Amino acid sequence: MVQVSLSVGSSSNISECDFESHMCLSKEGIYIENDISPDLKYVMVTTVEPPYSNAQRWPRFPQRTSIYELEDAKIKGSLVHVEEVAYLPLADNIPIAHNACRTGRRAIYWREDAGSNLMVIEALDGGNPETEVPHRDSLFTLKSSEGFKKEHLLTKTVFRFAGMNFFESGSQLLVMENWWRTRRTITTLLTQDDNTETYTSSVLFTVVTKIATTIPALSLKGAQILGLTVIAPSSTTCRRWVVDASS
Repeated sequence: MVQVSLSVGSSSNISECDFESHMCLSKEGIYIENDISPDLKYVMVTTVEPPYSNAQRWPRFPQRTSIYELEDAKIKGSLVHVEEVAYLPLADNIPIAHNACRTGRRAIYWREDAGSNLMVIEALDGGNPETEVPHRDSLFTLKSSEGFKKEHLLTKTVFRFAGMNFFESGSQLLVMENWWRTRRTITTLLTQDDNTETYTSSVLFTVVTKIATTIPALSLKGAQILGLTVIAPSSTTCRRWVVDASS
């Protein structure tokens, strides 16, 4: 089991421990996240780094995200560095507006339908909702087989990225995006083309939030794959159900 254990002051370190032993695997630092890949081969570690700021909250401090190997960590006595996948400088210039965000690779997740591939979200408008662009965010993957170096584009969102869900098959995923100004949320189904790395997108539904509205929903069930919940549709087609909010 890998855990973050607190050390002296505000620093911490990453250790591997069980009921009989405890081994420190990293140097001290301000660790804010450690996330193990679904196949248990890698760990994604995020640290906060100087320069700090008295004018900003700590989530806007500089952050560095790196990938480390876990398989040989106990033998070598330390985490084996693979690749730095993101560095975010101090975010002291984010516009004061809805749907504003920091620049750079602001969100990185393990793909729940793959052993050790990453999903990355990055703004295309500089994080400024006032900038007129055809697409707001870019979604792409980084593969462990390529050392997490090459970007594989999945899609670009018209609005700000708001979430995603993976299908059990590994060839489909749902992407949600929204825009506060128009109160609009779009849910899109991405389907991987046969024998290629390209995806075909189709909008399942668009929701405009009002005081009273019709709320679409998907008929889906959860399945445990590699310990994570992914979408397992009851049939090959994705059904839509409409619930009247007034009833």
